[in-house]
Amino acid sequence: MLALAGSTGFAGCNATEGTTTGSATTSTTATTATRSTSSPTGSTETATETETTTETATETGTTPVPEGTNGWRQYQADYSKSGYVATAVSDDLAERWRADVDGMGLCTVADGTVYATTGGDRSGLVAVDAADGSVEWRFETSSDSISAPAIVDGTVYFGTGTTLGTDGAVHALDADDGAQVWRTEAQRFAFSPVVAAGLVFVGTGEGKRVVALEASSGESVWSYEADGVTYGVGLANETLFFGSGGKDGSVYAVDATDGTERWQAGIDDITYMPTLVDDLVCYCTVYAEELVALDVDSGTERWRYGVGGSPGNAAATDGSSIYYAYDGGMSALQSDGSERWRTSVDGRLATPAVTDDRVYAASTESAIRAFDVADGAAIGRGDIDGKGQFTPAIADESLYVVSEKGTLYAFE
Repeated sequence: MLALAGSTGFAGCNATEGTTTGSATTSTTATTATRSTSSPTGSTETATETETTTETATETGTTPVPEGTNGWRQYQADYSKSGYVATAVSDDLAERWRADVDGMGLCTVADGTVYATTGGDRSGLVAVDAADGSVEWRFETSSDSISAPAIVDGTVYFGTGTTLGTDGAVHALDADDGAQVWRTEAQRFAFSPVVAAGLVFVGTGEGKRVVALEASSGESVWSYEADGVTYGVGLANETLFFGSGGKDGSVYAVDATDGTERWQAGIDDITYMPTLVDDLVCYCTVYAEELVALDVDSGTERWRYGVGGSPGNAAATDGSSIYYAYDGGMSALQSDGSERWRTSVDGRLATPAVTDDRVYAASTESAIRAFDVADGAAIGRGDIDGKGQFTPAIADESLYVVSEKGTLYAFE
């Protein structure tokens, strides 16, 4: 029987610099984004950033995000990247509304608002009313985003930049009006952050580093330099997990309080985002097209599973099974890597999201698909206007996802 990795509220918010150090450039701004009551297809104005040289050094008091409750506040719902909430969406997957957000990206949900990152002509972050799809505010940036926002204590944290770019940054905005709280440079890009215990953890293209920043100011607490480009991070039991590199890539575990390395395991592949469950840290591999499970305490490989087909960026778990989506289908696995069920579909399924009864995934066949967690039976389908390439977010019995054409959908 699997169990979800526990919520982490570790001590050490005021940790000293780690054994490997780096600097971060931080500026505090007085930017205010314009709030709008326009319809989902209406336009909004964006305020101009006005930077000051004032730096903040206030104490942090960030409350850890409870797992599986109160929204979908970080990528894959929580610190451990389970992709799980308890309450399912209706099997009808009826479209409630759609909103043009001007660019594809990832979304999260908190307190009645959907926050979605965007790319293209209007790169940045848009806040949309979860009730009707109207735009509340928009914050534009100079580069695209491959990051999912994290919402903690009234602040939205997200990264910008791409793996080919040079204008990456970590941003903190006021969740109510989009006013910029701080911005910290990350050179190439900043991936989806994890926010816990007063710290923002993020993989960046800056010297192949994972960094911990003060949630209140963006100031550097510690940084760890890996052997390759770092992507998403996961957190459990005061340990931060992340992958790096290309065909010779590794997975790392470091102390979340100071960045001290606990172990490094070579898996010779690219890995984007961990899924932490019980005593395992699981990764989808790009080249081998497999799900790899490592021991959380040592990094020892426990098992591999693959059926051929390019996987999503991460798996999902409800504490009973691990759900692995790929080109051509989805599988449910037990803790030893044995297969509970496998279902075949047309097209590629992206990173899944799971509830007590259903597992959902966006499909390149222009749809959101729903499957029964018990046996993998296809249950429902919601149509979207382009390929589904990103993980959905689930909150308040609704499912939200952004299509490749930049349309944000709400299904119920």
